[in-house]
Amino acid sequence: MGSVPVCLIQHTATLTVHMGSVPVCLIQHTATLTVHMGSVPVCLIQHTATLTVHMGSVPVCLIQHTATLTVHMGSVPVCLIQHTATLTVHMGSVPVCLIQHTATLTVHMGSVPVCLIQHTATLTVHMGSVPVCLIQHTATLTVHMGSVPVCLIQHTATLTVHMGSVPVCLIQHTATLTVHMGSVPVCLIQHTATLTVHMGSVPVCLIQHTATLTVHMGSVPVCLIQHTATLTVHMGLIKVL
Repeated sequence: MGSVPVCLIQHTATLTVHMGSVPVCLIQHTATLTVHMGSVPVCLIQHTATLTVHMGSVPVCLIQHTATLTVHMGSVPVCLIQHTATLTVHMGSVPVCLIQHTATLTVHMGSVPVCLIQHTATLTVHMGSVPVCLIQHTATLTVHMGSVPVCLIQHTATLTVHMGSVPVCLIQHTATLTVHMGSVPVCLIQHTATLTVHMGSVPVCLIQHTATLTVHMGSVPVCLIQHTATLTVHMGLIKVL
């Protein structure tokens, strides 16, 4: 960020993202991700290892498959298990329960519960007293920001997230994601298409597999390819390979 390079490799390599002069390391499969917030490292492993994200000097532990995720907000632990266990995220002293497959996620914002089920059930996240509904496969996710619904379907449907009265459309496989920041659309396709995210009136292009991601900050493009290509992020006129 500035003249600091940001390196990413999704499979067996290491991602290093620099925030200031601080590197952030990530490996998606069997390695360890370390993201530095200031001089604080954040460790992540996606499959069978443990993720530790540090907010200040507080570690946050995550394991995606059969282990337990613990995210610390202050000194409060947050527990998560993706398959058949229960996620508990603590905001203050309030627990948040999550199970990705057939159980129910409850995230507490204050004393308000938030319910989530990833496959065929319904997620309800409460922002204040407003419910947010989510289903990852063939149903519809509705997240309410105030009284504004947000619709999401992960496979072949369309996600619409409302920021104010602006819809945001997302489809994870072969469709197009459009996220509106103000009245500006943001387009994303995860596999072989192109993602365009607009910051102001500037488009940002992304393709996850073999294409090129270009994110514009102002009039500056930022190029990213997740598998075998190269990510280039431009902050100002600075090109980072």
